[in-house]
Amino acid sequence: MERLFNGAREFLIKKRLDWLELASVLYLAVPMVIFSFGWLRLRYAIPAVVFLLVATVLYFRRPGGSEDGSLGLSDKLSRFDIFKFVKLEIVAAVAIVWVLISGIGGFGFQTLDYDKHNALFNDLLNMPWPVTYTIDHVAKPLVYYVGYYLPSTFMARHFGLGLNEMLVFLWSLIGVGLALAWLYRFIGPNNKKIWPVVAFVVFSGLDIIGWLVYYHHLPSLYGPNLEWYNKLWIWQYSSNTTLLNWVPQHAIAGWVAVSLLINSIVSKLKTSSSFFVVALGLLMSPLMSIGLLPFALTAALKDLKHLGWRSLFRIRAKINWTFGDFLSIINLV
Repeated sequence: MERLFNGAREFLIKKRLDWLELASVLYLAVPMVIFSFGWLRLRYAIPAVVFLLVATVLYFRRPGGSEDGSLGLSDKLSRFDIFKFVKLEIVAAVAIVWVLISGIGGFGFQTLDYDKHNALFNDLLNMPWPVTYTIDHVAKPLVYYVGYYLPSTFMARHFGLGLNEMLVFLWSLIGVGLALAWLYRFIGPNNKKIWPVVAFVVFSGLDIIGWLVYYHHLPSLYGPNLEWYNKLWIWQYSSNTTLLNWVPQHAIAGWVAVSLLINSIVSKLKTSSSFFVVALGLLMSPLMSIGLLPFALTAALKDLKHLGWRSLFRIRAKINWTFGDFLSIINLV
């Protein structure tokens, strides 16, 4: 076992792979593999997974670094440096407590949205895949971004339905841990204090601005939920904890994907890397991918400024664009 671990470690170092980046890509990609074989006919599933595999390999083989030839952020902090630069016990402790009290897995209080979450888990656990409902004697498919729900239900269907709550807790914990690890990565290698993760947990959105616009006074400490200031419910700028408590499928995927996108932009990687990240998030949270698209386009415009329009037609960009289009078509169907 030790020789196997050392061999894998030497391979990653030789290939200059960053384990945090690799783990984040796999976190977003695994649900797509499960979805492909669980929802699609084999003649569609195999090409989808092959596209995903090729795009992932090309993503990690992409050229990076800044214009002067120096290494980018990902290269500078690769080779397992996260074990040196991240206070892993802080990340683990905060992630465990935060997920425990969020309602995920049924350990803490569950918000009203869990009526839907638990219904989805129940149907994904107990009904044949792809899930369909018979309405007026017509089979209607389950249409939802099910990526967040698939890993735990897939495992529970094979190893015991009663394990699903623990499995979804562990799956969510991994995602939150990745997000907090990225936070430490971005604030710098010399900071091992707990305040960054605490700030991330308690950080609120811009709802206070909306409240002041609507009501022209500060909210009461014992008043209604601050996020529900907008009576029409058209928009909302929720805090990170609110997001985790109500919509973990959007929050966790968003944090991980945003981290990958920031890493791609800061490390000055190629345009296709940014769009690959956007495509990866489609199954877990298409709304998040739509939100990331303007930033990916901005990165693309900067890339085109230096590389020219021909860079859009390189084979790597073609594959990543095609991968994103392929998965978009699958989601629409």
